[in-house]
Amino acid sequence: MSARRFLSVTLVLFALLVFARATPAQTSFYATGTSAAFGFSGQSYTNGTELKPRTSGFIAGAFYTLPSFTRFKAGLDGRYTFAPGYNGGKAYTAAIRMSFVPDHFLLRPYGEFGGGMVSTQFRQAGQPITQLTSGVVQFGAGLDIHINHLFDLRALDYQYDTGGRAGVTHAAMQSISAGFVFHFPARNPTYR
Repeated sequence: MSARRFLSVTLVLFALLVFARATPAQTSFYATGTSAAFGFSGQSYTNGTELKPRTSGFIAGAFYTLPSFTRFKAGLDGRYTFAPGYNGGKAYTAAIRMSFVPDHFLLRPYGEFGGGMVSTQFRQAGQPITQLTSGVVQFGAGLDIHINHLFDLRALDYQYDTGGRAGVTHAAMQSISAGFVFHFPARNPTYR
């Protein structure tokens, strides 16, 4: 690419950024019902993560979407997952969130990558039940359906938290959930 062409492309991109109207930051809260499976991964689990039977629970969280010039949005997501009983557990995770928010289309997909802590009960043969808590890597994806500038329907949220396959036994979790998202009003309602 010649220097002249490079300079022209750079100037056009700079002009787009200067004159484009950025959408404001957005803070949102969500609550979902979940079907979660807690389990274990590590060196003793050669076939990968071993999950206990699924149990019901809930997820509560919030995400902050950074200001953006495009329909692709970056943000931060923090969530708490809880499911009661021996098959259940707790998870505290935080992630970088990437989403696509089209202008006039109701479907809004997103993906997440982060980490946190998962805790669940662990039973070994001949030993009392103990609580196993470990750090995990989080992978997530989902789909929100836009209702209005304050509410979305969370049609699907999938989260997989694992500590990996190497080393000692780690807690792990997999969940599928659905619920509602509330968006705190933005200064500029054109975001939604």
